[in-house]
Amino acid sequence: MFSRIVLAISALCFLYIGFVYVNNFSMMAQPNRWAGYFENRSGSILNLQDPTLLPRYLHFIISSVAVAAITMAFMWHRRSIKSSLDYSERMKVSLKVFGVATIAQATTGFWFLFALPSSVSSHLLGKDTLLTILLWAGVCLGIGAITTAFGGKLRLTMAQSLATVVVMVLVRYNVRTLYLKPYFSLSQLKISPQYGVLALFLIVLLMGVAAALYMLRISLASSRDSQKGCLTGSQAIHTEGGCR
Repeated sequence: MFSRIVLAISALCFLYIGFVYVNNFSMMAQPNRWAGYFENRSGSILNLQDPTLLPRYLHFIISSVAVAAITMAFMWHRRSIKSSLDYSERMKVSLKVFGVATIAQATTGFWFLFALPSSVSSHLLGKDTLLTILLWAGVCLGIGAITTAFGGKLRLTMAQSLATVVVMVLVRYNVRTLYLKPYFSLSQLKISPQYGVLALFLIVLLMGVAAALYMLRISLASSRDSQKGCLTGSQAIHTEGGCR
């Protein structure tokens, strides 16, 4: 019970951190709202009047579920190769979770698209040919990834997912540029590298990745031990562990 409470609190904290990041990203793209800082220097400025804030947040949060699902599918695939046990069904379940999450992500993505200011969305919907092609290429790749995910095809799903991410990163960069175009061009900004901050970020990132891998390793080891317990013999039936 205690572990579930801790897990729920941790999940809420991560959701809050994600919201803060998305809120700040939306503020960064709208310099006209920066004046609010002088009225609230505590840093608790929420850009709630931005119609793209909620779909933008949901789009990124749901994508994390999709990435986690396809990562688990890959892990189950690797375990099937390295052991004598067959985890193909678990891999397929993870791929289906990825498919469902990607459908939800696409839904919030279209919500995000039509919540954009017309001066931005018009470029994505025909005014800028290259940007329109990039957007719909990403949509087609996403549909392809969903199709192969439900078909249980891991490699094709991973390849199309990676291609979708690359294309959508380019789209996002152009959307940000269009947002800032009335104020300044990113190419005109003077770059002042801060290597100390970058080093600190990389250190914290590596620590976070190491912690996540360690927790994943413990989780997989626990699952493997449980599976071994199920296979020790017909007399070893664990009703609470889910073995039959």
